Amino acid sequence: MEQKTREPLPSARWVRGFVGNTRVVDSRDQLLVWEEELPVPRYLFPDEDVRSENLIPAGAPDELRYHHPNSEVTSWFDVVVDNRIIRHGAWRMKGADGYTGVTWERGEFDHWYEEDQEVFEHPHDPFVHIDALPSSRLVTVRHDDVVLGESRDAIFLWETGLPPRYYLPRRDIDFDLLTPTTTESICPYKGFATNYWSVTSKSSLTDIAWSYPEPFFPYRNIAGAVAFLHEELDISVDGVPQTRPVPKQWPARSRLE
Repeated sequence: MEQKTREPLPSARWVRGFVGNTRVVDSRDQLLVWEEELPVPRYLFPDEDVRSENLIPAGAPDELRYHHPNSEVTSWFDVVVDNRIIRHGAWRMKGADGYTGVTWERGEFDHWYEEDQEVFEHPHDPFVHIDALPSSRLVTVRHDDVVLGESRDAIFLWETGLPPRYYLPRRDIDFDLLTPTTTESICPYKGFATNYWSVTSKSSLTDIAWSYPEPFFPYRNIAGAVAFLHEELDISVDGVPQTRPVPKQWPARSRLE
């Protein structure tokens, strides 16, 4: 699904961002914005809702990181709390006078909340919808013509902008063909995927299966089930081969030289 830029959307959610015990951001009147070629939204907060004493003016970064904006930045700031320094953790953008953007990159701010719900990775997108529905259709997953899993008790998961995922119960998967890895990931909607697997046969594929041991409500029906990366594997439903999705290619961030 092609990423489209939307108009800024006023948000009345109570949004707070913490570094340690310091509430650096506290806002009830921010903008939710989408930038060209970036896959997720971000907030712009009224300047007065970001603690000015924690913003130290900084020059432009040598390299843009994933969480940095694609739009033209007029001012950069380090976020400084006690002995913590988050380099280029805040910015002000052309065309958004009176607003400040703040990093949501993992490992920088300690906590973000929308109302009293902790939120990870990026703000919730109101245009994203997820259905996780049980199905008795036969789902078969193959790699190099070897069946990795087959089930009539899969959960079909549809998420806006992403290909369908099929979560198979563990009893219907041949784990002798899979090797656990140490990879972990976070989805702001589904939670923490802390189990990943690779497969090795005639050819090797890394991290092509994953599981959410304790997914967030309301997707608890996928708890412990295993999804497979259809972009790299062959999946059929009721014997009908499903077209492999084209892997998403997010634009690389370039050096500022």
